[in-house]
Amino acid sequence: MTCFAARVMQDALMENPTIVVITDRNDLDGQLFGVFSLAQDLLREEPVQANTRQDLRAKLGNRPSGGIVFATIQKFMPGEDEDRYPVHSELHNIVVIADEAHRTQYGFEARLRTVRAPGNTAGDAVNDANALLAAEPAASYRSRYPVGYAQHLRDALPNATFVAFTGTPVSSEDRDTRAVFGDYIHVYDMQQAKDDGATVAIYFESRLARLSLNEAALPQLDDAVDELAEDEEKG
Repeated sequence: MTCFAARVMQDALMENPTIVVITDRNDLDGQLFGVFSLAQDLLREEPVQANTRQDLRAKLGNRPSGGIVFATIQKFMPGEDEDRYPVHSELHNIVVIADEAHRTQYGFEARLRTVRAPGNTAGDAVNDANALLAAEPAASYRSRYPVGYAQHLRDALPNATFVAFTGTPVSSEDRDTRAVFGDYIHVYDMQQAKDDGATVAIYFESRLARLSLNEAALPQLDDAVDELAEDEEKG
């Protein structure tokens, strides 16, 4: 990721791009931020970390160009008074690097969700509006069609380029890595890693465990099994 970011930032055609590194866990965000911070001579840029949702909006919204911004995808969440996530930047030279892209980079389909209106007793939203109304008929509610983090991210950076890193791409009805990010740019498989010396070979040797039974105890075992199964219905 660091080498890719450096290559992109040094390309004159990118016109001093902004790199946004997205993870889905705080510990992973901190780990990658530390790696990038140690490679400032290569990157020629000091990365910054968005600590809150407001901090993220400030770092992306007020940035004319350049920079490396780290954030977890959960920070791309609309506020209580927002029906849609706001645009942070319409620049075309923003490159979003999504790590572990098989996990949280989906959710483009809107789903009906009924929630309590502001000012009411706090509680969880439910998908069944009728059940919520029956439980608390006196409260006031409103219905929304929320989408997932992936759509919020694209609403925030509508003209960005998205690149995914993952060791386990997925392909299912509502989660498809290649459908979201496009075809593979490069595949580094286990055989290449072994040839490069980055990992060691793993060998499996089939062996049969040698078991021996006490011949004298077999009649007692048979009787015990018959006793346990005597009340079972025959199939």
